[in-house]
Amino acid sequence: MERTGEFTRITQLFSDAPIIMAKHRPLSKYARVAQQISDAISQSESLLKDLANLATKKHLTVEDDPAKQISDIVDIVKKSIPPTLQDIEMFEKAVTGDNQQQKHFYIVCSSLKTRMSNCGKALQEGMQSRATVIKKQSERRTKFGFTGQAPSVQIHTPLTIRNNLNTPLHPTATTPLGTNHAHVSAPGPAAGPTQGLHPVQPQGPDAAAGMRRRPFMNGATGSSYAQQQQQQNLMRHRTAQSRLNDAQNVEAMIGEIGGMYSRMTGLLANQEEMLGRIEDDMTTAHSNVEGGYEELMKYFSTVSSNRSLILKIFLVLLVFIYLFLVVLPKFQSPRALRRAMRAAVLLSVATTIIISGLPLNGWFDCAVYTFPTYRRLEAAVGPQKTSPWFNPLQFKAASAASSSSSGSRAQCGTFAAPLCYPGVCTSSRNIDVFVKRIVGSDSSTTKAIYILQGGPGASSVNMEPLMVNWAAMLRGTFNVYTIDHRGTGRSELLGCDGTQAQTAGSDGGTTVTLDELPRCLHEMQRNYDYQAAAFSITSAANDVAAVINSLPESEVYVYGVSYGTALVARLMHLSPAKVKGYVLDSVQSEDYTLWTDSPTYSNWDRDFGVVANRFLDLCTADSFCGPKFPTRNLRNDLTTLYAALDGGTSPCTTFVQAMGDDTPSNILRAFFGVYFADMELRLRIPVFVYRLLRCTADDLTILGFVVNGGGNSGSNSDAPPSSTADAPNSDLLYNTIVYSELWQRPTLSYDTLVAFFENSLISSGVASSLPTYCVFAGATQSDPSCRAIANVFPRDAAPAINFTYAPDAFFNVTARIPPGASVMVLSGKLDPQTPSQYAERQFALMAGANKVLFEFPVAAHAMIETTPVTNPNAPTCGVSLVLSYVQMQGDVTKVDSTCMASVQPLVFSFDAWTAKAIFNVTDAFDGIPGHDVWPTTTTVSPTTVIPMTATTAATAPETYETPLIVASAILAVLVIAMLVLVALLNKFHASNSLHPTAAVGKSLEQ
Repeated sequence: MERTGEFTRITQLFSDAPIIMAKHRPLSKYARVAQQISDAISQSESLLKDLANLATKKHLTVEDDPAKQISDIVDIVKKSIPPTLQDIEMFEKAVTGDNQQQKHFYIVCSSLKTRMSNCGKALQEGMQSRATVIKKQSERRTKFGFTGQAPSVQIHTPLTIRNNLNTPLHPTATTPLGTNHAHVSAPGPAAGPTQGLHPVQPQGPDAAAGMRRRPFMNGATGSSYAQQQQQQNLMRHRTAQSRLNDAQNVEAMIGEIGGMYSRMTGLLANQEEMLGRIEDDMTTAHSNVEGGYEELMKYFSTVSSNRSLILKIFLVLLVFIYLFLVVLPKFQSPRALRRAMRAAVLLSVATTIIISGLPLNGWFDCAVYTFPTYRRLEAAVGPQKTSPWFNPLQFKAASAASSSSSGSRAQCGTFAAPLCYPGVCTSSRNIDVFVKRIVGSDSSTTKAIYILQGGPGASSVNMEPLMVNWAAMLRGTFNVYTIDHRGTGRSELLGCDGTQAQTAGSDGGTTVTLDELPRCLHEMQRNYDYQAAAFSITSAANDVAAVINSLPESEVYVYGVSYGTALVARLMHLSPAKVKGYVLDSVQSEDYTLWTDSPTYSNWDRDFGVVANRFLDLCTADSFCGPKFPTRNLRNDLTTLYAALDGGTSPCTTFVQAMGDDTPSNILRAFFGVYFADMELRLRIPVFVYRLLRCTADDLTILGFVVNGGGNSGSNSDAPPSSTADAPNSDLLYNTIVYSELWQRPTLSYDTLVAFFENSLISSGVASSLPTYCVFAGATQSDPSCRAIANVFPRDAAPAINFTYAPDAFFNVTARIPPGASVMVLSGKLDPQTPSQYAERQFALMAGANKVLFEFPVAAHAMIETTPVTNPNAPTCGVSLVLSYVQMQGDVTKVDSTCMASVQPLVFSFDAWTAKAIFNVTDAFDGIPGHDVWPTTTTVSPTTVIPMTATTAATAPETYETPLIVASAILAVLVIAMLVLVALLNKFHASNSLHPTAAVGKSLEQ
């Protein structure tokens, strides 16, 4: 179909229309530089494509040889690469910045680097291909070419090319080489002359048959042939030498290009790492934006709910006004008045129920103690490897009398908490957080105290005796709470059930071995959406704050001990409004400004040894303990003992060696570390050193009795049974928190950790934890100290399989004292687990004046347990201080600290009964088995009965009574005023509706 005319008409329609040229924004200087670099790279890429084609080209003649073209291309590309790389580096420095345009061109720069890396790789591959082609051609010539040697041929054998006459050949005679040929006639037609190379052709059968023979080698023709062969050999040699030189040049060029490619690969790797960090930052920014959005929505919902609450309260007030001013005056009888008031109260209660709500699943009556009985801690066993906060704190159970007299009853509930709080991590899952409380006898109390266990990884089971004791001493005026840290106990327990690594039948029993650890970590990653931060200190602090804000008490105090102080300090950052006071007992400091001077697990042995030396020096200075030792210096004598044990010169070497599988000094060093962590077991250390230095048969008998568990522990601690199936602890939570926030990164080397241990006279030995850290943190390849011990890692350990988290914004930031709150800090100078210098630093760095620090010269870990006073019936001084603090409503100036003058001193001697119970002799230092000497009289040292300070019910003022009396008086005045108003309204209504006389009579009738 012809449509030319239609097309012409359409074009005419647009002929008069103005032509609008597209406006292009001029390129920026960065874009121009990037375009210039890109053009240069494009030229190199084009040349490299030609090189790839020429490298595989085969040639037959010298004219076809592409060597010259290849050499030119390589020279051009080699000269262009360094300037281009320099331009890229200068461009990268120019675009380094934070604005959007610079970030864009930084990515463009990364793309240019990638293209340059590809150019280097293409150049290397092209030269390798060319070398391969040259090698194959050389091999082919060697195999099929002429070698320069004359073939071995028998002259009497005819070299037949073809038989033109198709007749049999019958040579009749042979002519020796070097003689003239005799022409022999043969039957058949005569052969005429033929065209050939020589003017004279031989006659005879050879000529008739068209035969050729080799020229004679001893004639003139042979000499010419030899010269030709020599010239050909020389040419071949020169050609081979030239090609060998070319191949060597190609090989050198390939090596140079390989080095260039390696440098480009390094640059590309750096860019990949940079891009990875940018991606991580983008992910973090995205999660922060999501968290901010969630916080804004929560704030919006809070504002909306507050608005509705105000409206509801306003409606309730209107209802009450209507009832008292309109409805009540209409009722003439007291019965009707009571019905109206009852309706108003019911309406008020209904409104309150609508407004309030509980996030818990409800409170249920439960057992005060998780375990049926409590027993004394049996610590007099062989040496064990210890670790920071290695024993969950255990306290004496309250007596039956105190428990019953206090009217204590326990209630348990489960709080539904998000796995990830906004700003911590990202997940939509919820987990359970277990809460137990002992309700005070005063049901109207608005006061509460929360007791937080140490650990990390310990459940709250061991806090239950403390809860009962404190509830009794506070006479029911406080509700006492404890919480299972998320990851432990009845809360969401962090473990790996799927791999069965914590079952009794696994390789390590309930302990996860190093070989089982990667599988266990991988399971935890999948179970918790790869969000290890869900079990961080901040997540646990959010749990505590959420529980406090969800419950009705308005005056709350929080006590934390050991690791629990880190949890309380993190709670201070969150600053819940209801909390009026914080108690930090045995402080885990928040200051990590210098790794070498911070309370990290990796510095544990060093810090432990410093505190142990302080204890040994106290023995040296003691009038009883010091003279027991040869040099009157326990430190020196213990060093001498270690040297004798390791050198085999001590008779006790075999005895100590049987206690473990390390050197005798290290075995004893760790054994004393177990003892030194306990307030009373540490007193045995001088006895052990004294008897090991002497090392008689009687000494070995006595020490063997103690080591084998013959003596009781002498400790006042009480612990739950060894079975913890009802509320298990979690070593995995311990590792998650310690290896994320409480371990130096990059880690100290194994040799350094061992040196910390061996340079301390008494310590624990944490170097064996280094492989666990490397696998748990995924640092097997990234950390130099981990790479040095790579031979001990399981084969399936990998950086991607880990369960640690990056410390958040609260890390290495000391909390400020929240407005309206105060802080009390307790510390012991002989505490090896949380040394006192870290408590002093935390106290100094906490901004705010409403704080107080109490230090005890000879106390060990946990002041509420290791500060006994001379009055055996009084609580420890630590407990007295805490309870006085909460009863004084957190006023640090009113805390009764008189108990500090009555704290028992450090005594190194043992009375006969205690020595007999522990060492099976009546004299701990010099007693002989079977020769006990008992004192003839019992002298009881006078003790001063220290009355309960502000912590006792007898002397503590009931500070809540004054506001209660005032509130009751105000309420009574309001009720009286309301009744008077109702009476006046009734009288006014009656006077308006009746005759005065009738009204009086009716009033009298009523």
